[in-house]
Amino acid sequence: MGKTRRSADLVSDNNIFVSISNDRVGIGSTIPAGKLDVAGNISINGTEIIDSSGVWQGSSAGIQGTTGTQGIQGVQGIQGIAGILGGDGADGAQGIQGIQGTQGIQGTAGVLGGDGADGAQGIQGIQGIQGVQGTQGTQGVQGTAGSIGVDGDQGIQGIQGIQGFRGVNAWSRKTANYTASSGDRLIADTSGGTFTITLPASPSTGDSIVIADGANWSTTNLTVARNGSTIEGDAENLNVDIGGIFLELIYDGSTWEVFSSNGPQGSQGIQGTQGIQGTTGTQGIQGTNSKGLAILAYLSPG
Repeated sequence: MGKTRRSADLVSDNNIFVSISNDRVGIGSTIPAGKLDVAGNISINGTEIIDSSGVWQGSSAGIQGTTGTQGIQGVQGIQGIAGILGGDGADGAQGIQGIQGTQGIQGTAGVLGGDGADGAQGIQGIQGIQGVQGTQGTQGVQGTAGSIGVDGDQGIQGIQGIQGFRGVNAWSRKTANYTASSGDRLIADTSGGTFTITLPASPSTGDSIVIADGANWSTTNLTVARNGSTIEGDAENLNVDIGGIFLELIYDGSTWEVFSSNGPQGSQGIQGTQGIQGTTGTQGIQGTNSKGLAILAYLSPG
């Protein structure tokens, strides 16, 4: 039987309004916004449950049912009936939760089987008897050794010649900052601007460095950096402002000693003559070996 819309069913007295066109009911509202639109609060048996703003005011105890007793697990209980859906802006009451099914009884655990018996150990075989070692043959008589010849006297060692001067590095021209090494001979040309020659960081006693003026240090000075050591006992760098000179810096084990000179450097000294090597002594006569008697012994098997 189909649904028939009749205008006679429409009730409108500003309290209850039924809209036939969109199947909506309004209580206190002539323009219902949902299937049920209540303009005001909602009460049950005289107790306010939802206020006019849609906020729940009732007791929460009446919404959720008491949890049922847990029992044997098995068939799940029937789900409770859902509450009536409220209109827009007002949630419906939640249905009562169904009783949980009884939990099933857990089966008895099986008995753990014991370990099987170990098998018997096999009998170890008997070790074979070791054969008897054969008798060692008699050693032959060793011949008498000849007398050892007398060593000749060792010749006298010749006098060692005087050691010549230690060589130095070739001259090299420097026009910018440079860290020197022992034995360097440097032409420091400051015509392009002042710069710094840095001394070795860990000098050894006897290390020396020669620096010559390559332009005019009195016009553009040269700086010699001490690099952690002292120069003439002072913990300061050396500022060279005298032109046309040589500087020789020699480390004496505690400080850099500075020697200066002008004019050409003298010629290198002649290397000393090496001493004559001593004559080797005559080798002694080798002793004659006596002929020993060899005795061979044979042992018959068994």
